Amino acid sequence: LVAGSGETAILPQELKAIADRQTQGRVTLIAIDAHWNGARHLVGTFPPDMLRVKLPPESVLTEGPRSLLSPLRCYRGDVGSNGRVSTLEAIAALLYELEGDRAKYDLMLENLKIKVDAVLIQKSRPPLYNTIGAQQGTKVRHEAQLLARKHVEELTRQGKSVEDLGRGLMKYLKEANDD
Repeated sequence: LVAGSGETAILPQELKAIADRQTQGRVTLIAIDAHWNGARHLVGTFPPDMLRVKLPPESVLTEGPRSLLSPLRCYRGDVGSNGRVSTLEAIAALLYELEGDRAKYDLMLENLKIKVDAVLIQKSRPPLYNTIGAQQGTKVRHEAQLLARKHVEELTRQGKSVEDLGRGLMKYLKEANDD
């Protein structure tokens, strides 16, 4: 089974019925995590009789106007018009369609939000989803900046050189990581 789209792709409920008849409900999902052209090329290498599944237009993906990953990508428009979402969002939605487990779906998306917030913080941008990790990351970064500033001021007051400042900052960062 390949997650995808196209004329031959079936809906999750059709897949569920086939799986119930042929494999006691078990399904193996192959999700291609690549840009659109790369994914299209990879899918083209699979046997033509391999099932492909697509999400229905009314899937949970349309609950939000944009992909959760859009702050890190150049997606234009909304999910309903362009269908561009992350691989994780698509897999979460497909599993929800197959299993109906909203808690699992929400947890998968929460993981993506944590990742997006972490990347935004790494890029010195404010977190968007206010996840626990983002709250901690912002707090730690702010505390580190205050302590580094205090350390630099102390070294400057002592008349230390630029090299001493750099060594002192590296020592501080190492000590902060050890804590």
